[in-house]
Amino acid sequence: MKYPNISSETQAVSSLANLERVLTELEMAWREDKLTSALERINYEDPVVAPIIEFYASLATAKSIKPSPFREDEFNSILAFLKQNLRAPSRWFAAVAERQAEPLSEPETASDSLAESPIYRPLIRLISVETPLGSLSLRIDQVIASRRWAIGFVFEDTQVAQTIESIITHKTVTGLTARLRAGQKVKSSRHIYETPSDAATFLLPGTLFENLMIDILNEERRTTFRAPIDEDLFEKTDLRVRIPGLNRKRGARVQVTQTTDPLRYQEKLSRIKLVREYVILSPVSLAEALMEEGIREIDLSTLISAKELNRLWNDLQGAPKSVADCASKIKTTLLKALEKSTDHPLGPMASVPPPLRTFIRNYVMNEAYRTTDLLRQREKTPSQKRHK
Repeated sequence: MKYPNISSETQAVSSLANLERVLTELEMAWREDKLTSALERINYEDPVVAPIIEFYASLATAKSIKPSPFREDEFNSILAFLKQNLRAPSRWFAAVAERQAEPLSEPETASDSLAESPIYRPLIRLISVETPLGSLSLRIDQVIASRRWAIGFVFEDTQVAQTIESIITHKTVTGLTARLRAGQKVKSSRHIYETPSDAATFLLPGTLFENLMIDILNEERRTTFRAPIDEDLFEKTDLRVRIPGLNRKRGARVQVTQTTDPLRYQEKLSRIKLVREYVILSPVSLAEALMEEGIREIDLSTLISAKELNRLWNDLQGAPKSVADCASKIKTTLLKALEKSTDHPLGPMASVPPPLRTFIRNYVMNEAYRTTDLLRQREKTPSQKRHK
């Protein structure tokens, strides 16, 4: 199989500079009350930046909306999202598309489980990647997610390669625009007089840990999405999980934290209203479930078999002596995986022992059902405030 020369200057990377320039120019103009004149200078013909221009054009007509006190941090997190998702790959893997369709002249809407592009139908559902251990199939959402880890795929068919880049760019711009719009919802909602209580919302290390959790939860099928920024800031919701049979349209709320310090951990949980209705995904909560301790009643045998549990203890260099010991071992394992982000087409997830990955998915699924049941029980009480 012959592959073209690899270049870090992909279509997505090429789009990054223009997107960053337009986004920064319009954002600064908005803050200085010069948005109308700035919009007149922008090239409307570039379809990649069109959604961003459309968003800021809506701000120009809504003069009552002004930047919030935490806008600087929020905007920096949006720029970080853009740069992370369109970064130049530092590791490439040879791949072939397993399914393809004809290009369209007009865009077509597709379900979240398929690739979307302004030029093509959802034309690539899977790619096959060559690894030392044999071929590996990746869904298109996993291909998109891999770019966050600076992983790229090179194809013999240059049209397929261009299409993948188009999909990555389109998905990133769609996500970026959603973050911008969600940020504006904050300013016109019940949160208008509030300020975020946790500056760590915008820190990259926490985001990397969350991305690893998202990849693990989406390993077998896509179930997990990052929560809108307004939910992240004010409702302590990092992720939403949607699984079959869950009576919750927007998905179960998930709070992710990597802290294992007992005081900081309890302080973090104490700031969450109705905390029992949240899935807490952390080394501590996982350890409590594995050691069958903690406030949540979980039958360990429903989450991991005895055989798999023994394999997990071996992977963690021996059965832990306590919840704290177990949490420490889990955290160390996950953080070490983040150091190997480009070793495998699946990113750092591949360096997390399979029994631990399976346990994390089973734990979150079990908790999603349990917390949703608690939510529905509370909603039966008329005086209780709705919190979905």
